[in-house]
This record gives sequence, structure tokens and C-alpha cells, in this order.
Amino acid sequence: MTLMGLLFSRRKKAFAAVAVLSVLSAVLSVAVLAFISQRLLAGGADLPVVLFQFALLLVALLATATAAQVTLHVLGHRMVYGLRRDLVRRVLATDIEQLEKVGGPHLLAALSTDLRNLTIAFVHLPELVYGAALSAVSYTHLTLPTKRIV
Repeated sequence: MTLMGLLFSRRKKAFAAVAVLSVLSAVLSVAVLAFISQRLLAGGADLPVVLFQFALLLVALLATATAAQVTLHVLGHRMVYGLRRDLVRRVLATDIEQLEKVGGPHLLAALSTDLRNLTIAFVHLPELVYGAALSAVSYTHLTLPTKRIV
């Protein structure tokens, strides 16, 4: 099972919330760029009002991006904790003869290296989800017809 599949299978609601927050954050990132090109560079508008709208857009972007990243980090850490707890529980429930048959190096690799690699994967998961959402929204924005600013 893939890492995303494992995460999604155990915590569907939390992962769906993270996906929605990541897409919303990506939409706001593209909206900031569009706002800069259409409102700030175009000129002709009341500058204090435009700057206030821009500040609100930046605050909304910061809030959604932070919420998505924190939620995904918490979700990942809970997942790693659960995996470690389950693995230790299985080792403790196994007969000593079976543990000796498997061998110390294999147990040590399972308890340290494999879980360390999963932890590293979960640490980089927020960047992957956010990058994928940002890429999808940016591609959609670029393919839609827009007004040319001359």
C-alpha cells in the first residue's frame, strides 16, 4: 500500500480537510499573483483600498497555508506514532523463539531504519501535497482565457 493510501485509509476526514485546505491555499496563491497583475500593476484604482484588499488576500493565504501545513504535520506525526506503537506491540506479542528466528539485525532494522524512512516521508508530505495542489491550480489558471493587460 502506498504512503498516501495508508494515510487516507486510516484518517479519511482529516486527509480530506488537508486536501481542501491545500487546494484553497493554492487558489489563494494564484489569486495573489492575479491580483498583482490585474489590480496593482494596472493602476487607476484607489491605492489605499487596493492595498487593503491585497493585505486581506495575503492574510487569508497565510492562514490557509499554515492551517494546511500544521494539520498535515499533525496527521503525519500521529500516523508515525501509530505505526511505531503497532510495531512494538507486535514485537512484544511475538514468542521469543520466533524473534530469535527472525534475528536481531532484522528487528533492529524494522524498529529504526524503516520507521525513520517513514518519518522522513511524512515530514516531506506537506510540501508534496501543497506543491501538487499549487501546480494543478496554476495550470488551470494558465489554461483559462484571461484579459490581456496592455
